[in-house]
Amino acid sequence: MNDLFYDSWLLIGVEEHRYAKPYPTIPLNPSKPVAEHPPFQIEPGYWCKYGNRLRNENCYWDFKVAAGKKVTMEKISDSRVEAIFNCEKNILIENADSWIIYDPQKAKKIAENEEWSYNGSSFFCVNDKFYAIARKLEEISSTGSLLSLTRIMLASELRFHDVASIDNNLILAGYQMNPMPRETGKPFGFLQKIPAEGFSPKSEKTGMREVARSQMIAFYLRRSMAPIYLKDTIVQPLANRIAFFSYNLDVLRVIEGEFDPQFVSAGLNSTIYMSAFMKGSLVLIAFTPEGNEIFKASITRSLGDLVCPPLVSEEGILYIAGMNGIAAFDQTGLHLWTHLFLRQTDGMVFPLLYNKYLSVCFDSKCMIIDSKDHVSLEFDLMDGQAHTALIPDAYENYYVGTNKGAYKIH
Repeated sequence: MNDLFYDSWLLIGVEEHRYAKPYPTIPLNPSKPVAEHPPFQIEPGYWCKYGNRLRNENCYWDFKVAAGKKVTMEKISDSRVEAIFNCEKNILIENADSWIIYDPQKAKKIAENEEWSYNGSSFFCVNDKFYAIARKLEEISSTGSLLSLTRIMLASELRFHDVASIDNNLILAGYQMNPMPRETGKPFGFLQKIPAEGFSPKSEKTGMREVARSQMIAFYLRRSMAPIYLKDTIVQPLANRIAFFSYNLDVLRVIEGEFDPQFVSAGLNSTIYMSAFMKGSLVLIAFTPEGNEIFKASITRSLGDLVCPPLVSEEGILYIAGMNGIAAFDQTGLHLWTHLFLRQTDGMVFPLLYNKYLSVCFDSKCMIIDSKDHVSLEFDLMDGQAHTALIPDAYENYYVGTNKGAYKIH
């Protein structure tokens, strides 16, 4: 394994690999008065991203389909779909062994890559470019042209679950299945920052770049957990801890407590929302970045296994999505309602927030639920089981991927 991974172990590990700089470790303080934080304005490049294959923005699109409208569907891809992304005015559809870029205006495929491997991969879109990361990092235009190719695999068994471009820095997040030292037997997570000037010049022979300069921090995990990005802070959930990093990957502080994080997200005022197990119970905890608890609310086990971070609407409603349903809470932690699904399979559930509406796809069904728990729209997929959330394009169309192909929803 490359020695780069040994530079800065955090929190757990043999003594010589501990993070060398001092940082405060603080408890999660319950029942303290909480001062208002200045509003956190969402800007391009800063958001709370889904984990667990739900790799789309927790954004605030408006839902354009009026209740009662008839839904028509057009199949645009026959391959098993793993994820769908939008970039500029085009749609990228990721399959298990390829990806295609679809132009909604021309209603046709305009680019395709048949050498793509879904295993341990992630996409990210910023401005008019896609970043695709697996064993290599590809920078792709929104029309499918390869802009750059970088060798990125530094060790075996790496899995990437996140790539983000923030202030001209690429932030890679992932984990390694077989880390050294071997006796630990535990996977570890890592965050790696590559500045814009951190790439070598492109080789004239191969067209390949190398990572010439980067920063990395590594930490043991019990499971793969993606970070969230605030304006000046990276928030990384760990086992019984929440670590706050600067964008230079310095450890700002670590919050500890009797919690086992499931997912973490953030609200418009930088409040951190965490679903976690505490003393055998599943709870929703809201707290400030300084570790002051705002509220703690019980999450019903009837939701089943949780599938994504808490979703936070602009009106301040929090949605917790599980394999069996959705629960809604207000900003004080008051439980508003629970909507349980009539499941036909044990397949994955894919929610996405449209501010006042929540779309959720599961089995062979998609539905739109408003903040009052009214089902505004519901339709069945033509074929197969849902593999993605309902993704919009720039022309008031929506897309959903299944195990049998991708559909354009009119």
